[in-house]
Amino acid sequence: MGILHRDIKTANVLLTDELTAKISDFSISTRFGTEHSGSALGTTRYLAPECVFEKYTESADVYAFGMLMYEVTHKALPFAECKSGISAMLSAQDQKRPRLAVDLSSPLASLMDSCWQHMPIRRPTIHEVTLLLQRLLQAHTDTEPTDVC
Repeated sequence: MGILHRDIKTANVLLTDELTAKISDFSISTRFGTEHSGSALGTTRYLAPECVFEKYTESADVYAFGMLMYEVTHKALPFAECKSGISAMLSAQDQKRPRLAVDLSSPLASLMDSCWQHMPIRRPTIHEVTLLLQRLLQAHTDTEPTDVC
């Protein structure tokens, strides 16, 4: 679709009756290729470190998605120990990341870690994230026990 959302967070995800997640609130979104320098758009706890000083790119949305995955899997805000969003953003710029739960599945933990890499070039594309999540879901569905009457 070629859109940078620029404010991916749990508050901007809606669930359908079938529990399908839908991204909402495109008020600050823009199309790929449009120049956007370090205007630090978005919610600070989810904001990629480079967004303050550099152009906002697709990899910043991937970083924010990693933070969204953290919040969903841990039922806690990213950088919850930080008293403000600004201190959370400074922690991210210092290359600190939220601590992952020990019992989190390895593939999911690895995906989160790859999404919030400090260097944008080291993050997967959103397409790669989607493919991996589909494989994880398929593997989970294949191993889920079925009811036997």
